[in-house]
Amino acid sequence: MIRNFFILFCFLLAASTNAKNINLKMPTLGGMCFWTDVKINKGGRIQQNVLTGHYRLLDQNDYRLAWGDYSDCLDSFVEISKLNLKPKVLLIHGLTIKKNSLEPLRQDLEKEGYDVHFFRFSCFYQPIESTAKSLKGVLEHMGSDVRCVTHSTGAILLRQYEKDFQSKGISKAVMLTAPNKGVVLVDWLRKAKLDFILGVNGKRLHSGKGSLPTILPDLSVDHITISGNNGRKKHYFPLLGFSRAHDGLLRTETGKSASALENIEVEGHHFFIMNHRQVKEKICQFFRD
Repeated sequence: MIRNFFILFCFLLAASTNAKNINLKMPTLGGMCFWTDVKINKGGRIQQNVLTGHYRLLDQNDYRLAWGDYSDCLDSFVEISKLNLKPKVLLIHGLTIKKNSLEPLRQDLEKEGYDVHFFRFSCFYQPIESTAKSLKGVLEHMGSDVRCVTHSTGAILLRQYEKDFQSKGISKAVMLTAPNKGVVLVDWLRKAKLDFILGVNGKRLHSGKGSLPTILPDLSVDHITISGNNGRKKHYFPLLGFSRAHDGLLRTETGKSASALENIEVEGHHFFIMNHRQVKEKICQFFRD
């Protein structure tokens, strides 16, 4: 029994060409809570664990190909990455565990000829300042003409990146349902001392002094905003008693940006706005012009 185990161990060691550490190609959840992307290409992504600090390499289907130190994963990343000269679009999710929430946009953008990638990050446990540094590493590898689409809190990450790195590498951006002026729900939870449930970043989205929406600069690159407007109906949080136009979670007005080329309103819900044909067409048109 011991002999057989030793033979198996040696076989795995010899077969493991993806990293210095022994690795079995295993499926993962793609980094649902504790992983942030540090490098992305068509062949896969390198992620860092926000708790332990170690790295792993995932392929396009979220199978782990390698793990360990950054250098352990980088060699394999370079091997599986292929030259791709298509213009790139980076999709950035919001305060959610659903990392591919902007998936409905992929097909339309790929039809336009773009190489589409998703930036995944630990929105609940990693401060947004640290995530902006990871985003910088990703964008440096993607080139100097990357178009970005953000959903909800993803816009705040982009504004943090603007503050720290002047939006380097980004040519255009679209902000979907952005909390640019603070979130009523966070204000309410803050008063009730329950904002901790929103994680290290969510609790900083209030509209008061020192909040992320109030201290971060607007984007310096060309950008537009698209906000949902359901009027005063279909309350997602009816106890908040919205008295203004809203998207079911955020007030429509809070999604606008003073420096945007255009602030667009569509009839849509906060969580499903990326499904709307009008929104997809507007994004493609803006990137095309």
